[in-house]
Amino acid sequence: MAGSSNPGGSSGRTARLVRFDALDGDVGAIIDRPTAFAGAEAFATVVYAGADAGRYLDLARERAAAAACRAGASLVNGLLLARFLGDAASLRAALGHYVGGMRQAAAGLAPHLPRQWEFEGKHESDATRKG
Repeated sequence: MAGSSNPGGSSGRTARLVRFDALDGDVGAIIDRPTAFAGAEAFATVVYAGADAGRYLDLARERAAAAACRAGASLVNGLLLARFLGDAASLRAALGHYVGGMRQAAAGLAPHLPRQWEFEGKHESDATRKG
């Protein structure tokens, strides 16, 4: 059975949940397809929907380019979208670097993931964390 990756929903700013992607058909074949997921074991999409999203496109692209996994960022209909594909460990590290830098730039917060988002129970001591 063949499969496809279909964009779904809309990308407008509303107060409702919007679905961006759906995998239909043979998901294993889609994941293995070089032009889709290229066999990646993990993928993530990060969306920034602030009215100032375009202001952060260059930073988003710099952060994505620094990732140890496949990554990229684009501005689509006023939304800043970043995509990450790769092995789970590289992707987690790339997300931490990306989200940390973006939250610092956009909101003036500390350049690390919020404690609740940390992976595998790896926590810095509270004394070293601010924000």
